[in-house]
Amino acid sequence: MAGFPHKALDQYLPKMIKAGYCVVIVDQLEDPKLAKGIVKRGVTRIVTPGTLDGDEADSKKNAYIVAFFTAKQKIGACLADISTGEILWLHGKKEKNFVERIISSFDPTEVLLIEGKEDINISELPVQFVDKGLRNIQYAKELVKEFFHIKNIESLGIEKDEGVITLAMILKYIKETQLMEPEHIERPKEVNLNGRMNLDTSTIRNLELVSNAYTGDTRSSLLEILDDTETRMGARLLYSWILNPLIVKKI
Repeated sequence: MAGFPHKALDQYLPKMIKAGYCVVIVDQLEDPKLAKGIVKRGVTRIVTPGTLDGDEADSKKNAYIVAFFTAKQKIGACLADISTGEILWLHGKKEKNFVERIISSFDPTEVLLIEGKEDINISELPVQFVDKGLRNIQYAKELVKEFFHIKNIESLGIEKDEGVITLAMILKYIKETQLMEPEHIERPKEVNLNGRMNLDTSTIRNLELVSNAYTGDTRSSLLEILDDTETRMGARLLYSWILNPLIVKKI
């Protein structure tokens, strides 16, 4: 437990998250001048590696949370960046290289899995488990429809059950950690990895595409050499382009 002035939050919070901690933020819930006795305090936000936003978030890359769910021989994945509101979803065959490709292509900071469904082995990233009730497709659909204020789930363009469930996992996790209705969250966009070169994590590390193989920061990496961007949006787009080079020329 640690206490420090609220104005110092942006200084200390990223350091604690980088050290591997989840941080529960407790604030005053009433005006001290109007309070009788001890000022009421309460939890206003829970911060995890994937829920840093604003000035706290990494300026060079998207801080994606990724949710995985397997159904028979299929697997769905949903990615969300809370700082920008972007949500992406993908689906494919239940194969180990599908999960590995998602992780190498999007470099997520946190992984969500269904509680009790641990058939996906991820050792290098923080993993959070969400309510196993989300395996119920009807419950997942109702949660998604309520969040986006829609009557028909098909209006989102998600036809696969595994896609709906992973989206519900993301939305429920955001609401539980942010303790609010995040209005900036966008509707999900489907991503097709066909036409992009598949770079595994070893290749990305050994070629020092986005980080130095020895120090772990961006110094002397290809990203640092190419990066003349002036905005966070541009820097994050460049980061994504480097990890996902095109192999099909688009005219």
